[in-house]
Amino acid sequence: MNIKILICDDEPILCKKTQEVIKSIDPNIDADTCYLGESVIDIADKYDIIFLDIDMPGMNGMETASLLRRRGVSSYIVFLTSHSEFMPEAFEVRAYRFLTKPLDANKVSKMIDEIKLEMSSRHKVIIKTGDREYVLSSDEIVYLAAYGDGTYIYTTHDVIDSSKSLKHWAEVLSDKQFFYVHKSYIVSYAYISELGKMSVKLRNVKEEIPVSRRKHKEFREKYISYITTCARKQ
Repeated sequence: MNIKILICDDEPILCKKTQEVIKSIDPNIDADTCYLGESVIDIADKYDIIFLDIDMPGMNGMETASLLRRRGVSSYIVFLTSHSEFMPEAFEVRAYRFLTKPLDANKVSKMIDEIKLEMSSRHKVIIKTGDREYVLSSDEIVYLAAYGDGTYIYTTHDVIDSSKSLKHWAEVLSDKQFFYVHKSYIVSYAYISELGKMSVKLRNVKEEIPVSRRKHKEFREKYISYITTCARKQ
């Protein structure tokens, strides 16, 4: 599988070294470079993996990642940092990994292999509405809401009206990323910003999503398991 990588670091020498490490792992990987977070925004969706330096002038790595996610970019984000501590903000931008500079080629190689494997098995969702057909990655789905016999599917960039029931979509999305929190709602763990007593807040969603009383305990346990697994990747 050929993948495309974008490296963004404000220090050209370090940018070049990162590119050399990647090319030493696999010469067939397309690895491009840029030096400002602002330069990433309009070209990001062309790349499978984006390496972002945390400490950059202007728009730093975390700010760049946040804007990319708000624009619906689903590329894997890998932060390059001189700091070893984990940053909680990484959950909000769904960062895949932190790599400490200077890079360890073995760690980078292992990570790229993991991403390739994940990409090959990434859940694609096909949604048919009238004469249109949408093909989405499950990562693009924020939540689903039932209405009558149909379902509104809220993605990072659109709202799709499906004639299929919420129960149907619960079966389609029966993986570790989603939870059927209420008879009228399914949410993606990846977009949760706050857990309430009987509700959940999602990033960039104004309304709170209710959580049914009988599912509340199971939901919290599975969400904690999800974020623990994410943290272990850092």
